[in-house]
Amino acid sequence: MNTRVLIPMRSLSNGKRRLASVLSDERRQQLNESFLDHTLRVATSVFAAKDCIVISPAEDVLSRAAGFGVQTLLEATPPSLNGALAQGAAWARAQGADGVIALSCDLPWLSAMDLEALAQALLPATVVLAPDKQGQGTNAMAMSPPEAMAYAYGPDSCARHVAAAAGAGLALRMLARPGLERDIDTPDDLKAYDFQA
Repeated sequence: MNTRVLIPMRSLSNGKRRLASVLSDERRQQLNESFLDHTLRVATSVFAAKDCIVISPAEDVLSRAAGFGVQTLLEATPPSLNGALAQGAAWARAQGADGVIALSCDLPWLSAMDLEALAQALLPATVVLAPDKQGQGTNAMAMSPPEAMAYAYGPDSCARHVAAAAGAGLALRMLARPGLERDIDTPDDLKAYDFQA
């Protein structure tokens, strides 16, 4: 399958604001840089760099991503996660992709095997969901074709994506892997990560 990886990121300096109580602005930026670097290292170990697309409204994100040789896409305004992914999926389809993987940037335990498993689970007319450890959020998802259904990130996104897949008549697969389940949203998550810059 001709698949593209969509990696949205809002900002290096303003991301992860929920961690502002435990990290300085400088440390939060370092954390976001480490997240982006790790995600791109894993993605480009599984897919060709040209098949990885970083979507962001922030020039610092796009500049850093360009250093990995991936494609970059300036996010349309007003910025939103669902809008960024829809923009990326449309761009991927225009480039000839028949599937896309949307990948969160805050998955520090993500491995190449996790991404390979996600790609292998994707078939035509299929949605693959990788929920967070609570089963509520969506940390990664794949779909074929690229614009088979609308993205529904936000509160309880996993349930919303399940409903959207059913409404679009798409086969649904759930994928549970530790590297895809464990994200960094709260100070407690950060303690488990033991962040070192």
